[in-house]
Amino acid sequence: YWKPLSLKNYEKAPSRMRVKNNGHSAQVEIDAPVAPRVSGGGLKGEYIFAQFHFHWGADSTLGSEHTIDGVRY
Repeated sequence: YWKPLSLKNYEKAPSRMRVKNNGHSAQVEIDAPVAPRVSGGGLKGEYIFAQFHFHWGADSTLGSEHTIDGVRY
């Protein structure tokens, strides 16, 4: 049995956000007084937000980092 996901500090707006083109994706970084965190749900420990990023491809069959039943979305 897994515990539910626990989200902390997600209600606190960041003071600044930066979007970077790192050559293969758009990466978003934040400055926040307290970093968002997630734990539970089968995770081994607590994870602290560092950045999030997007992947895309030339069409809808490319770009996805993961697949579901062998299909990219």
